[in-house]
Amino acid sequence: MLDNKRIVKNTFALYFRQIITMGVSLYTSRVVLNELGVTDFGINAVVSGLVTICGFISGALTQTLNRYFSFELGKENYEKLNKIFSIALLLYAIVAIITVILAETAGIWFLQNKMVIPPERFNAAQWIFQFSILQMILVLMNVPYISIVVSREKFNIFAYMSIFEAVARLVIVYLLVVIDFDKLKLFSVLNFGVSCLVFVIYRKYCLSNFRETAFKFCREKVLYKDLLKFSGWVFLNPISYTAKYQGVNMVLNLFFGPSVNAANGIAINVAQVIKSFSENAAQAVNPQIIKLYATRNLTDMWNLVIRASKLYYLLFFVLTLPVIANAEFILNLWLVNVPNYAVIFTQLVLVEQIVRVLLLAPVQVNNASGNIKTMQITGCIIQASNLPVALFLCYLKFSVVSIFIAGIVIMSLFVFSDYLVIKIQNGLPGFRFLRELLLPIGVVTILSINVPFAMHYFLPKNTLFSLLNIGVCAVFACGISYCLGLSNNERKKLVIFAKGKFRKSKQ
Repeated sequence: MLDNKRIVKNTFALYFRQIITMGVSLYTSRVVLNELGVTDFGINAVVSGLVTICGFISGALTQTLNRYFSFELGKENYEKLNKIFSIALLLYAIVAIITVILAETAGIWFLQNKMVIPPERFNAAQWIFQFSILQMILVLMNVPYISIVVSREKFNIFAYMSIFEAVARLVIVYLLVVIDFDKLKLFSVLNFGVSCLVFVIYRKYCLSNFRETAFKFCREKVLYKDLLKFSGWVFLNPISYTAKYQGVNMVLNLFFGPSVNAANGIAINVAQVIKSFSENAAQAVNPQIIKLYATRNLTDMWNLVIRASKLYYLLFFVLTLPVIANAEFILNLWLVNVPNYAVIFTQLVLVEQIVRVLLLAPVQVNNASGNIKTMQITGCIIQASNLPVALFLCYLKFSVVSIFIAGIVIMSLFVFSDYLVIKIQNGLPGFRFLRELLLPIGVVTILSINVPFAMHYFLPKNTLFSLLNIGVCAVFACGISYCLGLSNNERKKLVIFAKGKFRKSKQ
C-alpha cells in the first residue's frame, strides 16, 4: 500500500540534508579553487576521475541492490535479504580488486603517457591517483550498507551521515588553509580520510541495527547467478557514464588542457548540487515504487510515477532557471576567479540535466520488473556515443562548446529510447504521460523562460538587476508551475499539506 506520509517525511529529511550539504559544497568549492589555483584544480578534476567513475559504478550497484532489498522487504523475506546482502558484499569486494588491478596497470600508463599535466605537478598527480584508488575501494564496499539504509527508508540516518560528511569537508578546507604542505597532495589524503570515517560509521550502524547485514557465506548458485545477471546489465550504465563524463573530460584535457578541465569541474559541481534536490525526492519515492510493483499494485504505482516525475521536473526547473539565466553573475559572486568557459559550460550542463530528470521515476519500474537488458544496452550505446562525438568534433576543430551542445542532443535521445523501452516492456501509459506529465511541464517551461531571459538581455548587467532577475525567475517559475503545471487535485493536496504544516508550526 502506498505510504504517502512516509514519502513526505523522508523527502523533508533529505531536503534538510541537501540544504546543509549544498551550502557546504558551494563554499568549499570556492575555497578549494582559490587554494589550489585553476591548474591544480583542473588536474584534480581529471586525475581523481577514478573516484568519479567509482561514483557512477557505486550508483549503478546501489540501484541494483535497492531493487533486490526493497523487493524482499516488500515481501518481508528477511532470510533471503541476508543472503543477497552477503552475496553483494562478496561480489563487490571482487569488483574492487579487479578495478585496482586495472587502475594500477592501464590507469598508470595513461597517466604517465597521455595526460596533459605540467611536469612540476606530475608527482602531485600521482598522489591524487593512488589515494583515489584507496578511496574507490571504500566507496564500493560501502554500497551494500548504504543500500540497506535506503531500502529500509531510514533517510534520517542517511541525512545525518551526509551532514557529517559535509562538516568533514569544511574541516578539510580549514586544514588546506592552515597546513603548510603541498595543497594538492594534502587534499587527496584528507578526502581519503573522510571516506574511511564514512565507511566505518555506516558499517557499524548497519551491523548494530539490521540483522540481515551480518555476513554469512551463501552457497545458493541461483542467487549468485540472478544477482550477477542483473548487476551485469546494470553495469553497462556506469560504463556509458564513464565514457560520457570521464572520457569527455580526458578529451578536454588532451585538446584544451587543465584550465578547461577546471571549467568543466565547476559546471558539473553546480549541476550536481542542484540535481541533488530532485534525486533526494527520488530516493524517498523509489522504494515505494518497487514495493508497489512487488505487490502488483500497478494502478497506484503508475499514479506515483507520473506524479513524482512531474514534481521532480518542476522542482529542478524552478531551481535551475535562475542559475541558467544569471550564470555569469552567480559564478562571479561565488568564485570571484571564474575559469574561462565555466559560465557557458554550466548553462549547457544544467539544460542537459533538466532533460535527464524525466527518467528518475519511470526507470524504477523497469528495475523492479528485472527486465533491464534492452534498456541497458540501448542506453549504454547512446550515452557512450558522447565520447566518439567529442573526439570527432575536436578533430574537426569545432569549438569546445559544441561538445556540450551535442551532450544535450544525446541526452534527449537517451530519455526517448528509455521511455520507448518501458512502454514496450512494462506498459507505460503513453497517453497519460503525454497528457498529465509532458504537456503540463512543456507549457511551464515555454512560458517561464520568456520574461527572465528578456530581462537578462535588455536590462543593464549589474548587481541590482541580476538579483531582481533571480527573484523574478524563481517567483515566475513557481507561479506558472502551480497554476499550469499541477492538476486541480494536486493543487488542493498541496494547499492542505501547507495549511497542516502552518498549524503545526503555530502550536
